[in-house]
Amino acid sequence: MTTNAKQDKNGKNDDKNDGKNNENDKKDRKDKNEERGGKGGGAETERAGGSSEGNRPNPIDLQRHLKGVDYPATRDELVSKAREAGANEDILRALEGIPERDYEDPAQVSEAVGKDR
Repeated sequence: MTTNAKQDKNGKNDDKNDGKNNENDKKDRKDKNEERGGKGGGAETERAGGSSEGNRPNPIDLQRHLKGVDYPATRDELVSKAREAGANEDILRALEGIPERDYEDPAQVSEAVGKDR
């Protein structure tokens, strides 16, 4: 097996390099994260999480803004809690678009938000 890493006199990998690989790796990770709907670096996205493209919000960001909800909860209760938690417009719109009913747990909320409407 060959590696690109340099080894020191004890056979351990030398993590020092010219910095180009690290910068390229960071850019690749950021690009992949954006493709998955993660934070894209927009001011609003960084402030409150969610999708910067106006798509469905990131499920992790959605649930982060619903932390502390007492289930079962209605759609209006979910919207109110998300607003109090500083959710962005994408998250609020997504929650406002789910059917009005009681949601028993976070998984039901994520499922409702994830469905095409």
